[in-house]
Amino acid sequence: MLLIGCSSTGETLAVGSYKDPDTIVFQDEEISEEKVIDEVKNIVNAADEATEPPDGPPNIVIHVNDWQYSTMVMSISLWTDSGSTPTLLRGDLVDSEKQFYQLSEESWFEIQELLDLEEYL
Repeated sequence: MLLIGCSSTGETLAVGSYKDPDTIVFQDEEISEEKVIDEVKNIVNAADEATEPPDGPPNIVIHVNDWQYSTMVMSISLWTDSGSTPTLLRGDLVDSEKQFYQLSEESWFEIQELLDLEEYL
Protein backbone atom coordinates (compact mmCIF):
# COMPACT_ATOMS: atom_id res chain seq x y z
CA MET A 1 0.00 0.00 0.00
CA LEU A 2 1.31 3.45 -0.93
CA LEU A 3 0.40 6.40 1.24
CA ILE A 4 1.10 9.95 0.14
CA GLY A 5 0.61 12.95 2.39
CA CYS A 6 -1.13 15.86 0.72
CA SER A 7 -1.77 19.50 1.44
CA SER A 8 -5.26 20.60 2.39
CA THR A 9 -5.90 21.12 -1.33
CA GLY A 10 -4.77 17.55 -2.09
CA GLU A 11 -1.83 18.79 -4.16
CA THR A 12 1.70 17.41 -4.12
CA LEU A 13 4.78 18.58 -6.01
CA ALA A 14 7.32 16.16 -7.48
CA VAL A 15 10.76 17.04 -8.87
CA GLY A 16 12.61 14.88 -11.35
CA SER A 17 14.78 14.70 -14.43
CA TYR A 18 14.96 12.75 -17.67
CA LYS A 19 16.80 9.42 -17.42
CA ASP A 20 16.42 8.95 -21.19
CA PRO A 21 14.24 10.63 -23.84
CA ASP A 22 11.14 8.72 -22.72
CA THR A 23 11.60 8.35 -18.95
CA ILE A 24 11.38 10.90 -16.14
CA VAL A 25 12.72 9.79 -12.75
CA PHE A 26 11.19 11.67 -9.82
CA GLN A 27 12.55 12.00 -6.30
CA ASP A 28 11.03 9.57 -3.81
CA GLU A 29 9.82 12.37 -1.56
CA GLU A 30 7.04 14.65 -2.81
CA ILE A 31 6.41 18.10 -1.37
CA SER A 32 2.98 18.52 0.17
CA GLU A 33 3.34 21.91 1.87
CA GLU A 34 0.60 24.10 0.40
CA LYS A 35 2.62 27.30 0.90
CA VAL A 36 5.60 25.93 -1.06
CA ILE A 37 3.43 24.56 -3.87
CA ASP A 38 1.50 27.83 -4.21
CA GLU A 39 4.70 29.87 -4.25
CA VAL A 40 6.22 27.73 -7.02
CA LYS A 41 3.03 28.00 -9.08
CA ASN A 42 2.95 31.79 -8.60
CA ILE A 43 6.59 32.16 -9.65
CA VAL A 44 6.08 30.04 -12.76
CA ASN A 45 2.88 31.87 -13.72
CA ALA A 46 4.64 35.25 -13.38
CA ALA A 47 7.57 34.36 -15.68
CA ASP A 48 8.19 36.52 -18.74
CA GLU A 49 8.10 35.16 -22.28
CA ALA A 50 11.47 33.86 -23.51
CA THR A 51 12.97 35.26 -26.69
CA GLU A 52 14.29 31.90 -27.92
CA PRO A 53 13.41 28.26 -27.26
CA PRO A 54 16.01 26.16 -25.42
CA ASP A 55 18.06 23.35 -26.97
CA GLY A 56 17.86 19.71 -25.95
CA PRO A 57 15.82 18.08 -23.22
CA PRO A 58 15.00 19.92 -19.97
CA ASN A 59 17.27 19.45 -16.96
CA ILE A 60 14.47 19.52 -14.39
CA VAL A 61 10.82 18.46 -14.51
CA ILE A 62 8.28 19.56 -11.90
CA HIS A 63 4.78 18.12 -11.64
CA VAL A 64 2.04 19.42 -9.37
CA ASN A 65 -0.61 16.74 -8.95
CA ASP A 66 -3.91 16.71 -7.13
CA TRP A 67 -4.29 13.13 -5.98
CA GLN A 68 -7.72 13.86 -4.51
CA TYR A 69 -9.07 14.41 -8.04
CA SER A 70 -6.49 12.30 -9.92
CA THR A 71 -5.36 15.25 -12.02
CA MET A 72 -2.11 16.93 -12.99
CA VAL A 73 -2.42 20.59 -12.02
CA MET A 74 0.79 21.80 -13.62
CA SER A 75 3.72 20.38 -15.57
CA ILE A 76 6.89 22.47 -15.72
CA SER A 77 10.05 21.74 -17.70
CA LEU A 78 13.20 23.74 -16.84
CA TRP A 79 16.34 24.18 -18.94
CA THR A 80 19.05 25.37 -16.56
CA ASP A 81 22.02 25.45 -18.94
CA SER A 82 20.76 28.40 -20.98
CA GLY A 83 22.59 31.09 -19.00
CA SER A 84 22.12 32.56 -15.56
CA THR A 85 18.36 32.08 -15.52
CA PRO A 86 16.47 29.04 -16.78
CA THR A 87 13.98 28.80 -19.56
CA LEU A 88 10.75 27.01 -18.72
CA LEU A 89 7.79 25.46 -20.44
CA ARG A 90 4.40 25.15 -18.78
CA GLY A 91 2.65 22.11 -20.15
CA ASP A 92 3.69 19.10 -22.18
CA LEU A 93 6.77 18.96 -24.41
CA VAL A 94 4.68 17.47 -27.23
CA ASP A 95 2.23 20.40 -27.35
CA SER A 96 2.33 22.03 -30.76
CA GLU A 97 1.61 25.47 -29.29
CA LYS A 98 4.69 25.62 -27.03
CA GLN A 99 5.36 28.94 -25.33
CA PHE A 100 8.63 29.26 -23.44
CA TYR A 101 9.25 31.56 -20.50
CA GLN A 102 12.30 32.97 -18.72
CA LEU A 103 12.65 33.16 -14.95
CA SER A 104 14.29 36.20 -13.37
CA GLU A 105 17.42 35.62 -11.30
CA GLU A 106 15.45 36.34 -8.13
CA SER A 107 12.68 33.89 -9.06
CA TRP A 108 15.20 31.21 -10.02
CA PHE A 109 16.99 31.59 -6.68
CA GLU A 110 13.67 31.35 -4.84
CA ILE A 111 12.66 28.15 -6.67
CA GLN A 112 16.07 26.62 -5.94
CA GLU A 113 15.62 27.38 -2.26
CA LEU A 114 12.01 26.17 -2.08
CA LEU A 115 12.68 22.87 -3.86
CA ASP A 116 16.32 22.17 -2.89
CA LEU A 117 17.40 21.69 -6.51
CA GLU A 118 21.14 21.45 -5.83
CA GLU A 119 21.44 17.87 -7.12
CA TYR A 120 20.03 18.93 -10.51
CA LEU A 121 22.45 21.81 -11.10
